[in-house]
Amino acid sequence: MCRGVGTQYSLGSEPTRTHFWSEEQLMEQTGFPGLADHRAEYHRMLAVDFSHTFGTLRARIRP
Repeated sequence: MCRGVGTQYSLGSEPTRTHFWSEEQLMEQTGFPGLADHRAEYHRMLAVDFSHTFGTLRARIRP
């Protein structure tokens, strides 16, 4: 879960996935040299977000 200014959002949420997809499309179309690093960072953040969410849900199931 990432925290913005006064908000919380999941990196796996539809609006966030759409944002990253659109951003990556633009980077690809313009030949942005940091695209591979950008994708890798997003996937790293997504894995951390998933791990956090899974851990939270697991804690709720197993008190």
